[in-house]
Amino acid sequence: MDYLYKKNKDHKLPFVFHELGSWWGNNPIKKCEEEIDLVAGDKSSLIVGECKWQNQVKLD
Repeated sequence: MDYLYKKNKDHKLPFVFHELGSWWGNNPIKKCEEEIDLVAGDKSSLIVGECKWQNQVKLD
């Protein structure tokens, strides 16, 4: 989330989002719970992502 907040502030994304969070719920087809780590959006666009964690810092 920190990475997306910085990119959003610097206008380095395809659009400026107004909300950022995560989502989880039930998948009725697979009959299991699903999770989306990052969902950022405005009224007409979304950025959806998954986080992978490492023990070292990756600078961008």
